[in-house]
Amino acid sequence: MRITISARHFDLTESIKTYAEDALAPLKKFFDRIIDVKLILSVEKLHLNAAEIILGGFPSGRLSAKSLNHTDMYLAIDEAVVKIKAQVKKHKNKLKDHHHKES
Repeated sequence: MRITISARHFDLTESIKTYAEDALAPLKKFFDRIIDVKLILSVEKLHLNAAEIILGGFPSGRLSAKSLNHTDMYLAIDEAVVKIKAQVKKHKNKLKDHHHKES
């Protein structure tokens, strides 16, 4: 799983980068077919932080989650990770249910 982190409108610190990588690492245990993870961190108007996660490697395309309106970048990352984990679990359950469906 390749993790790419980019920052918009602010300088990415090593502590934020390490925190984000550690937060995204458990996604591999939920679904092992994830090829790449893109995390886009940005500071929006009025100094609000945003985190967007885009996962590639799914047969149906990409999954994405975005967290807005946080005064702390760490909280924005956490919320986006929670959202994307829910989407990955839902996608995995759909695959499992589809393959074990009896006619």
